[in-house]
Amino acid sequence: MRNIKLSLLLVLLGAYTAMAQMGYQKPPAEIAKLVEAPNTPLVSFTEDAKWMLLMERPGYGSIEDLAREELRIAGLRLNPETSGPSRASYNNGLTMRNATSGEEYAISGLPANAKISNVSWSPDEKYIAFTHTTDSEIQLWIADVAARSAKRLSNLALVDILGSTISWMNDGSGMIVMAVPSNRGAFPKPPRTPASPIIQENMGEAAPNRTYQDLLQNSYDETVFEYLASSELVKVGVDGKEQKLNISGLIKSYTLSPDSKYLKVETIRKPFSYLVPASRFPYDVDIYTIGGQMVKTVASLPLDENRPTGYDATTPEPRSFSWRADADATLY
Repeated sequence: MRNIKLSLLLVLLGAYTAMAQMGYQKPPAEIAKLVEAPNTPLVSFTEDAKWMLLMERPGYGSIEDLAREELRIAGLRLNPETSGPSRASYNNGLTMRNATSGEEYAISGLPANAKISNVSWSPDEKYIAFTHTTDSEIQLWIADVAARSAKRLSNLALVDILGSTISWMNDGSGMIVMAVPSNRGAFPKPPRTPASPIIQENMGEAAPNRTYQDLLQNSYDETVFEYLASSELVKVGVDGKEQKLNISGLIKSYTLSPDSKYLKVETIRKPFSYLVPASRFPYDVDIYTIGGQMVKTVASLPLDENRPTGYDATTPEPRSFSWRADADATLY
């Protein structure tokens, strides 16, 4: 009996060792081809519809990407290593095709193992700006359409969390980007003990609200959200020259006026909420000169926690500020 038990144990250990050394298994080649087949490319046409940009997309993501750390805070899912979204989908190639003749060429000079997103044509359609995500940062790249080649435009690391990562200047001379603050410092360490208890108080009034996932849970989450989502605006010319605009914070959007003299900037401010996502945090709508000087605060909108019920319910405050396209610098 003892010999039988010993033999059984050796068999089990051998099977365990074999299983441990097998690693990830691949299906038959026919199945693998189906799974790994690239997706249909995304398409963007030039204004005259003569050329179209094909943004090639791979099939399923890699196990390496799925294994990366993911933070779920403020209603967002973030990659703490890049200050960008986690589990994101990327393009891995850019190809130009003539819609009439069928002539086609691939943009050369793209980074190895390209993870391309935020693809944006310049107003004069001479350049294509895009971001490339590495293991540690989000880079700014540019493709010269005439030269049929791409290059990294700046050494800046970008923030791609709240939106408006790249915005072209109206004349196509460059773009404004959301960059990682130069004074950001090291990633915040979690406290050994909570700074305080988490207290929620009901004021005796009915306040029906939707429920959301991945919300802030404590003061450390707030600190991490501020660290990852804060950015500073930098103007980068197509020649790579950089100019800081002295505008920073939890910037969620910015747009240039038609006359290129002013920026409308929307910036999240405290108090944050543990009940709603970042899109409903309080924020300011400010006007700056293109040189970064504050001109005016147009609106200071409150925390949007208690919205009326109903499918099309919204807040009573002014919202959705935009530049009029038929005026130099007028908001509606």
